[in-house]
Amino acid sequence: MKSRLLFNPGPTNVHDDVRRALLAPDTCHREEEFAAVVAGLNEDLVRVLGGEGTHASIPFVSSGTGANEAILSSIYGRLLVLVAGTYSERIVQVAQRLGVEPETLAFPPLAGIDAAAVDAALDGRTGITHLFVVHHETTTGVIAPLRDLGEICRRRGILLAVDGISSVGAHPFHLQRDHVAFCSLSANKCLESIPGVSFVLARLDVLETLPVSRSYYFDLAEQWRSLMNSGTTRFTTATQIFRAARLAVRRLVEEGYEHRVARYAGLRLRLLEGLAGLGFVPVPIPSSKESNLHVLVHQPPGISYAELHDGLMERGITIYCDAATIERGHLFFATMGAIDQTDVDHFLQALRDVLEEHTMRREQALEART
Repeated sequence: MKSRLLFNPGPTNVHDDVRRALLAPDTCHREEEFAAVVAGLNEDLVRVLGGEGTHASIPFVSSGTGANEAILSSIYGRLLVLVAGTYSERIVQVAQRLGVEPETLAFPPLAGIDAAAVDAALDGRTGITHLFVVHHETTTGVIAPLRDLGEICRRRGILLAVDGISSVGAHPFHLQRDHVAFCSLSANKCLESIPGVSFVLARLDVLETLPVSRSYYFDLAEQWRSLMNSGTTRFTTATQIFRAARLAVRRLVEEGYEHRVARYAGLRLRLLEGLAGLGFVPVPIPSSKESNLHVLVHQPPGISYAELHDGLMERGITIYCDAATIERGHLFFATMGAIDQTDVDHFLQALRDVLEEHTMRREQALEART
């Protein structure tokens, strides 16, 4: 049993060998041995995500938001952002900060994005060159219809940018078949590595014609050229974290993408069934848009989020919900990372213990008053 279990939506638990990779010898990022690590990592990532021959992987030392900023910094033209939750709202905020001034099309967060409505809206918005969608809204667990949106963008000649930070690895995804021009990833989340490195997966033909970036550090084209010319990144980088990511992505290749998706779906179902047994009531989400790694439930009566959080923390388990979710009377739990059914069962037992202990304390307090 792990000494600490994370059922928050990132950072996530990692395998011991991925963590041990951080103990690799100190290495200069300009040396050929490190260039080989980066090349192997990028090649595996492109191959397992269906972009071989058409896409490149471009890493940055940052969280996933940095990868999104790299994409947005290179967008010139008319950008439409599909807004359906906190993380798509963040895309709008980053774009505005960069001076992109995006157009938006909003959807109810718990209903999610309607591809037919997007197609119809584009009829009245001629000149859109880029469309940005968050594939998995982490605070709701609602999935966007990526394949349908990709087909719409292909047909209309629009470049599709995808925030895949919390979806890739847990949901069907294919760079070519989904017609993805740009995709942001984090080494953490469902790639199951140490946080600190992010990636942009970008189409080669698009990279070759990118204009000058609005950002100096997050310059997508320049970072790509540096990788092509020297085999490494433009600036000093986190060599040990890259080694951990290399090993984690190799694990994904060996497990197989479809098998990982099935594993996450199975863990989420086990968690959902266990929560129902404890009396938690799921928040309704359209079945076609349900997450494979996220359960959104109503806050149970009589116990606060803080009491649940602290009780689980005492038992070595971490959960996290943002303030807006709590204010709506909802909670979410995530089955991301290197966990298994035993870990889910342990979490459910710990949650049962917290609920029972809280009930007992409340009853004792009532008795003391009478």
